[in-house]
Amino acid sequence: MKLSPARLLVVLMVSVFAIEMLLMVAFDLLPPMPTWLENSLDATFIAALLFPVLYRLVFQPLRMFVAQQTLTQHKLEQQLDELQRFHKVTIGRELRMKELFEENQALKARLGEQKK
Repeated sequence: MKLSPARLLVVLMVSVFAIEMLLMVAFDLLPPMPTWLENSLDATFIAALLFPVLYRLVFQPLRMFVAQQTLTQHKLEQQLDELQRFHKVTIGRELRMKELFEENQALKARLGEQKK
């Protein structure tokens, strides 16, 4: 499932609307009760019925997305470490080649002086 702000908004709106509609119909079928009791039951049932919907449709996909991002970040860090090691080895080789070239030039210069 693709996570997006629009999807989250639609899921929340449809879930709250459907659950509230069901509760309103159910309360109309029940005998009259005090307003405070009806409001308390309404809030309790909304929370109880909305939790599984939100858990399944929002929290689980979000948790999977975060786990995937963490794994991707770990892989990128490993690749960065590998590239840094390669860079260090490459620079070390370049410096050694430069030293050898300079030593070679110095030896050629000394040999040239000895021949004269």
